[in-house]
Amino acid sequence: KKNPVVTEEEFKTLLAVGKSEGTIEADEKEMLDRIFEFSDLQAKDIMRHRSLVKYVDISNTESEVVDAFAQSGYSRLPVIDGDPEKVVGVLHYKSVLFALPEIRRSRDFVRICMGRVHFIPESVSAVDLLRMFKKEKSNFAVVVNEYGETAGIVTMDDILRAVFGRITDEYGASEVPPEKRVKVIGTREFIVPGDMKLDDLNDVLKLNLESEVYNTLGGWLLEKFDELPSVGAVYKSAGVVYIVEDQSARRIQSVRIKY
Repeated sequence: KKNPVVTEEEFKTLLAVGKSEGTIEADEKEMLDRIFEFSDLQAKDIMRHRSLVKYVDISNTESEVVDAFAQSGYSRLPVIDGDPEKVVGVLHYKSVLFALPEIRRSRDFVRICMGRVHFIPESVSAVDLLRMFKKEKSNFAVVVNEYGETAGIVTMDDILRAVFGRITDEYGASEVPPEKRVKVIGTREFIVPGDMKLDDLNDVLKLNLESEVYNTLGGWLLEKFDELPSVGAVYKSAGVVYIVEDQSARRIQSVRIKY
């Protein structure tokens, strides 16, 4: 096996020189430094501790599950069977929101909607975790300690935050996933920011909104009302109700959507 042309330490030196010479911007160097640091991280370094995790119980009703998602702010939650040590699956909020009526009424509602969960040891490297997520086409895993006890959970978001977190926080460039911008009020009721892009909204809520002029929900409603609507104004389309929740600065700030 040939030795690399440039070692990691040499590359770090080049980064430092590039920054001092102005060839590499400070934020670019920091990002590259963090990518190198990432290779030394383990699952336990980036996971969300079990004390901070919200669970869904396999016996929960539809309304209890919706409440759990609304309180957690996350798009996926681990499913337990009466005990946090008995994680039996993972539940995605889309599986809940778009479940058929007969499934939502079923006693096995959670069991039917949940997916298979992956378990990984605390010591697995962040790089191997990333590879596993790509291979399994997943982005959620339960982390267990050396005794087989639940230590926490880890997601693709946690991996991205490990590399980009400090930079995006500092420079305000963090992109929130579209699904996390939708606040779940009930099984068929949501609060959505007015500046959410139509493509993202269509993907998250399975809608089919189109406009040749605007690309956001607020703009789409402005087009429909042909003026800036007042708070509480209602527009109905294809069985969906859109209620202006808040407007200011000549913009629709938030919209309540009900099926």
